Parts: sequence; C-alpha cells; structure tokens
Amino acid sequence: MNSFFRVKPFQEAQQMLVGPEAPSLPKRLETVPLLAGLGRVLAENVFSPVDVPGFNRSMMDGYAVIAQDTFGAGEESPVRLVLAGEVMMGCIAEQPLQSGQAMAIATGAMLPENADAVVMVEYTEMITGGQAGDQTLIEITRAVAPGENRLRQGEDVAADQQVFARGTRLGPAAIGLLAALGITTVPVFMPPVVGLISTGDELVSPENNVVGARVRDINSYTLAALARKHGAEVRLYGIIPDEFTLLRETMAQALVECDIVCLSGGSSVGTRDLTQQVLASFPGHQILFHGLHLKPGKPTLAVRIKDKLVFGLPGHPASALTVFRVLVYPLLAPSGPFDRLSARIDRNVASSAGREEYLPVRLEKRDDGEWWAIPVFGKSGVIRPLAEAEGLARIPLAKEGVKKGELLAVIRL
Repeated sequence: MNSFFRVKPFQEAQQMLVGPEAPSLPKRLETVPLLAGLGRVLAENVFSPVDVPGFNRSMMDGYAVIAQDTFGAGEESPVRLVLAGEVMMGCIAEQPLQSGQAMAIATGAMLPENADAVVMVEYTEMITGGQAGDQTLIEITRAVAPGENRLRQGEDVAADQQVFARGTRLGPAAIGLLAALGITTVPVFMPPVVGLISTGDELVSPENNVVGARVRDINSYTLAALARKHGAEVRLYGIIPDEFTLLRETMAQALVECDIVCLSGGSSVGTRDLTQQVLASFPGHQILFHGLHLKPGKPTLAVRIKDKLVFGLPGHPASALTVFRVLVYPLLAPSGPFDRLSARIDRNVASSAGREEYLPVRLEKRDDGEWWAIPVFGKSGVIRPLAEAEGLARIPLAKEGVKKGELLAVIRL
C-alpha cells in the first residue's frame, strides 16, 4: 500500500478531476413535463415555435390611438379624439382605428388595426354631452410617440428564435417563458447519481439511541442534502462496519448504480481503516491522490475505477462537508455552481503556509457597503461551526495567516 498518501496541492487535485484524462459524468437524457424541469439542465437548444406576444398588445390601461393624432397635446392645449369603442380582453377589435379616433383598452389587450400607441388613462378625461354632442370624446393632455406603451408582435420572443441554449439550468422565469411558447415538455439531462457510504463500527443511525462510545451518522445526511441541493440523485448505502468483505460488496453495488461514490471515514492511516484496501482490490483502479494540502480534509482520497470516481472523505463531519463542497460538488455542474463573493476578514487569523484552508464564516454587509467575513471557529471534529456559517473563506496555499481587513474569496453556503 505504499502507493497511498500521494499528497497533492488542492488546485492540482482539482485539475486532475476536471482535466482531459478524468472520467466525465455520463450525459443521459430524458424528456420531462414542464414543471418537472424546474432546476434541471437542458439537454438541447430550445427554439420558439411562435411569436410572443402573438399580436400587438397594450402595456397600459388607457386608450389606443394613432400617435400622430396626439402630437402637440398638453395641459393647456389638450387634443380631443372620438371614442370609437372598447377592445375587450381576449377579443379582436370590431373595426380598424381611424385617424381622429381612440379606443378604450386594458393592459394586455390586443391593439386595434392602425393603432400604434397607447395613452395612459391618467392623461385623459372623458367628455360626454354639451361640447361632445352625440359623441363621446377623449381629451388627451400628453402626447405619445409611435410605439409608446405598446408591445409589438414578437417583440419579447420571435418565432424560430433560440431562447435557451443546451446546458441552461431552468429557473422559475424560464419555466414561465416556455409555458408562454406553448412548450409543455423539456429535454433535460438526467441528474448524476451520487452514492454515499458511511463507514465505521462506531456509527449508528440518527433514530437510534447512542450507547457508550457510539456516535450518530451525520455525514450521510449533510452530504445527501448538499448533493440534492444541486439536483443530484442520491443513493444511501447505510452504515457499513469495518469489515472488508461487506464494504467491498457494498462498493461493488454502488459502482454499478452510481456515477460518483463517496465514502466517509476510513481514509486515514490506521489498522482498522479499510477504504484504501477495498478500493485497491478492484482491477484497474487508479489512485489520483491520497492526501491534500488542505485544511480541513488532508486525508481525502480519490480513486478512478474504470469510468467511475470514488472519493474517500474524512470521517469528521465538518471536514467531510467542506471537502465535498469544494471538491466533489463542482463536478455535478462543471459550468460552476459556486456562489462566490469577496469579503474582508473581521480579525487576524493564523494559518500554516503550504496548505489551502477553508474557514467557516458568517457574512455581514456593513455601512461601508462591503462584505465582511466573521470567522466561526471550532475544532475539526464538530459540525456546529458549519451549521452556523454562511460561507467558506479561502486562505491561499502560500499564506501564513491573514490580517484583519484583508480581502478573501468566499464560497457562499
């Protein structure tokens, strides 16, 4: 087992996972109903089959007009037009608009033929009887330009226009736009499948009572939640004791069923740590690295078995969650799922040169308009600091600590 503990700088390890020699996640496709597409990634370009809107429509409540008829209108010199009717919502105007006329119209209604603008109702007054005679007049106190308060047919989306590119993640507004186009099913990539195995004789499920030196399994839940947050399908293989045959059988099943497999615990040096022995027993395995210049997460292991990636994560919950967030999570979305910002550190923080460190922090936007990162300190064996943290502040490899006010990159949680 001398090949283990091939310690790598974190940035080099990242490149090994995304470079040309690294196995890529399979691109399996499926077509799902529109609402089921929320949060999914498009597998094909999407083109509009229709114009949106499909007709010239009003953007305001008011009166449809021929803009030229309103030129010169003002408070002291209003223009009067003859009310020629009303365009009802969902209906087509019964007749074209003639010069000198106006038609009442609501927001979203179809403009009558010849109308090229809408006067907002706030700038009008209806006049009946007296000076109007048998007609109803609309007095306009503000001129409009051609196209004002009007949405042209196809102005939002034109027929045959590409509206989304392959690789787009569909959010609520995108779902709405697709509905407007009459698209009710979408071609998407099937989510990657992440298998999670917790190892250790000391672990029990959260619903069980803790007896003696046992501890509850935290990693299955934190890692599953993080993977699902990015749309991955998660398969939990439970708690596997430190027993070679059972762990290998579980790993063999996970390699068939999953795209990425993560084991937590059992990746450091110890007489009962079986992860490295189990992974080395699979033919054609390739050790990418075992050990990172990273805090927390030094004993992290990555192995390639055929076209699958397997990660051995630290058993400590905070370490496992941090490593998964910065190393495994980006593989689920190569375009970059990180929500990053720059923040000034709130106090001096000591660090050791030669390892990249990710420090849990709370975030605060202060009166100066800048973000500040407030460290949440805790030992590597506890989870509370990460539960309270809003981000992970990166202290670069070459830094021997940072001083208060120094600008750091922060991955938001």
